[in-house]
Amino acid sequence: MSYGYFAKEVIERLQIKSSTLRNWCKVLEESNINFERNDRDQRIFFESDIALLEKMKFLLQEEGKTLKEAVETLATERDSGAMALSAIENSNTTLAPPERHDGANVQAFMNHMENISKQIASTLQQQEIVVRQNESILNILEREKEEKEELKRENEMLQTKLDQILDSVQKIEKKQEKRSLFEILFTKKND
Repeated sequence: MSYGYFAKEVIERLQIKSSTLRNWCKVLEESNINFERNDRDQRIFFESDIALLEKMKFLLQEEGKTLKEAVETLATERDSGAMALSAIENSNTTLAPPERHDGANVQAFMNHMENISKQIASTLQQQEIVVRQNESILNILEREKEEKEELKRENEMLQTKLDQILDSVQKIEKKQEKRSLFEILFTKKND
């Protein structure tokens, strides 16, 4: 069985002021992101709550969002099921189902697991798309390689033909030189 934490422990862990924690909790509760309370109406924070507050701190300090924007982001992520995954990305927390153990939270746990399944399915779809794109790129590269090899073969054939033509031209020029010499010699005899 897991236990919750009081505000003092959360403040130390997050390294924030108590007034900051109270303000964040108040604004979150106004957006229907609620925390459990004990018999004395004190908030009790579980690991999932602390992960949410760590995400809040990250959004405010690292991404420069306003308090209202951060709460909207958290509410949207909670509704889409991305909260647990984004909390892992932005903190050192582990993915954990809601830790409250009342009857209402069984449904929350089921929703949490369903959202995780959706995230995994989405990630797998994205990986399949990347694999198809990579295969397409490899096919294009293979075609380009074949085209280059074909061009190289054609270039070699043209070079061979050009060499043959040059050789023929040189032979013709030599024959003409021989004729010219013969004509020079022959014309001298007649003079």
